[in-house]
Amino acid sequence: MNNLTYENLNGFPASPIEVKKRREHVKAIIISHPRYTSIYKKLEEVHFYSKDSVQADSLFLYGNTGVGKTTILEEYRNNFERYIKDGYTIVPVLYNKVPVGATPKSVASSLLRSLGDPAYDKGTENSQTARLLHFIKACQVEMIIIDEFQHLIDRETKHVLNKASDWIKSFCDNAQVPIILCGMPEC
Repeated sequence: MNNLTYENLNGFPASPIEVKKRREHVKAIIISHPRYTSIYKKLEEVHFYSKDSVQADSLFLYGNTGVGKTTILEEYRNNFERYIKDGYTIVPVLYNKVPVGATPKSVASSLLRSLGDPAYDKGTENSQTARLLHFIKACQVEMIIIDEFQHLIDRETKHVLNKASDWIKSFCDNAQVPIILCGMPEC
């Protein structure tokens, strides 16, 4: 955490710039509540025990808007920075948000974009999925985090779209790395 020093207001109203700076500082504070710490440790556990396992573990993290799901997932991802090794980009933890109105093809495309594929939007659903699985191995991805999973839910019926759920299941089986799905409770 950075130690920012804020100007003394001396009884005078703060400037809009000062107020903005202070608000952003408060937004960036993460409180390690026991539940937060427990979930973070569970992410570490799934990640560690799935390495070189015959079957990777997976996890579904859910909660209402604003409870900190994305914050904890982004913090976890940020502890595993991308780096270049022998000319290849290594992505230990791949984090991605499901686009609104998602389909399996758009999820594959979005994951490819997160990996840095310049042709992320090219090809059929099957070819994108095959390319995605190839890049997961080539980039030595150890864990995949898929946030905003509720975007694969039909808003009217509140059911996961059948095609999407089949694609996710197949993708999880074939990726052979732990996959963390995260979204709203209705998922």
